[in-house]
Amino acid sequence: MAHNDQVMVAIRLPSHSLYISVARAATRSFSSLIPLTEEERGMIELAVGEACDNAVRYCDSDADFFEVRLQNSDSDLIIEVSNSGSCFIPERPAAMPDVFAENGRGLALMEYLMDDVEFLPEKDRTTVRMRKALSR
Repeated sequence: MAHNDQVMVAIRLPSHSLYISVARAATRSFSSLIPLTEEERGMIELAVGEACDNAVRYCDSDADFFEVRLQNSDSDLIIEVSNSGSCFIPERPAAMPDVFAENGRGLALMEYLMDDVEFLPEKDRTTVRMRKALSR
């Protein structure tokens, strides 16, 4: 893919933790087409996995799917993870929990790994939008 080509990919998956690995694999494949280092690809894949885990785990139990959208521009990779139900909007910035805590690292990891993270609540869905600047 030429560096200035813009592509958008969207996948909708059943709202179950089994499908988070599919979202991560799609993210890895998409990110391999744009100018990123292997370290950046790994960071993005981990952040997407955390966002998907939150969409599946913490949102309404009647949410039947989650969706991942990936889009590149000349300067950024934008990733949106949405669920089909409502979800809490966390306080920001996130703090890393105690080392022995079983949960609570997802948002802190997303904020650490990505250049920007924002939550976009809508009537029947919640979206987390993450941005990563492309390497030069």
